[in-house]
Amino acid sequence: MLTQDVAWSMPPLASWYGGIDEVEVFLRTKPLSGEWRWRHRPTISNGQLAVGTYTWMEHENTHRPFSLDVLTLQGDRIREVTAFVVRPADTEDGYSRWPDRAADPRRVEAVFRRFGLPDRVD
Repeated sequence: MLTQDVAWSMPPLASWYGGIDEVEVFLRTKPLSGEWRWRHRPTISNGQLAVGTYTWMEHENTHRPFSLDVLTLQGDRIREVTAFVVRPADTEDGYSRWPDRAADPRRVEAVFRRFGLPDRVD
């Protein structure tokens, strides 16, 4: 589903992943490592396809917002993913356990509710 020159970014972070090999390593070792349980909900952002992503929060017994992933297409493939993460990452351990952190309510309001996405997915 990805183009060979796919790019994955998470503004405002300066780092990004470029090219199919680098993006695949990122996905397999981070969000798709099997360490987290995910749910997804489709939406549209500025005329582009987008997906609200949710991670399981054990203590709440539900999935809570993690990011709005805006997709840039090239034909029938994904050329770019821009992920607007609603969880703070400014902690001692950086981003290693990012999906485990609680969402910032201001970011959920600005990102998820703005696009008609729910605050939880059971």
